[in-house]
Amino acid sequence: MCSKGPWWMVPLVWIPFTCYMCYLALTGAPSYLPWVTTAPAVTLAKLLTLIPVGVLIWSLIEYLLHRFIFHLNLFMSSPAWITFHFILHGQHHKAPFDRDRLVFPVVPAGIIMLLIYTTGGFILPINIMRAKGHTSQPSRPTTLLTIT
Repeated sequence: MCSKGPWWMVPLVWIPFTCYMCYLALTGAPSYLPWVTTAPAVTLAKLLTLIPVGVLIWSLIEYLLHRFIFHLNLFMSSPAWITFHFILHGQHHKAPFDRDRLVFPVVPAGIIMLLIYTTGGFILPINIMRAKGHTSQPSRPTTLLTIT
């Protein structure tokens, strides 16, 4: 579950999630996810601009994680780190054509996505929305998707 996953699991999980997030962005509807806040709705044109920007940013994050974190030799003297690294990423290099290791598994990807999303909420706080002229104030800190 954390080091293997069939390729079809990625679209099965992330397409409905992405559609839900797009729905929230377009309508400004309240979310049933506790870490996603409601903000003024964005226009369809803005959403269609933000989607490719998000894909590019996520691709850059994936590359940087792979290049600089997964190949980091800083902790290679720790048996626990070596084991963790091998389970999470080393198997990918040991068996590069294993059909269950062609995509990053959904569970660790979800954890990383949640960390990035939450960090973005602290980096881009509600004050940025107020500076852009929005007067509504969500009850929780604003997250990346809700910046308009």
